[in-house]
Amino acid sequence: MKIRSLMVANPITITKDATITQAIDLMKKNSIRHLPVVSQDNLLEGFVTLADMKQGLIPSMVSDLSLWT
Repeated sequence: MKIRSLMVANPITITKDATITQAIDLMKKNSIRHLPVVSQDNLLEGFVTLADMKQGLIPSMVSDLSLWT
């Protein structure tokens, strides 16, 4: 079996300038728990998970946080 048979060809992504609330909404809307974070050039910069978002949820309610501060 090759990796290509398991990979998602066009994954749902988010940029590092997105807010935590936007990331959580995107995860909920698409029933996913992991989001690749990409640059403006669509290059992979990292991943965020639902667990990461839960840690940032309370602070994001108090201030306008982005994924990278």
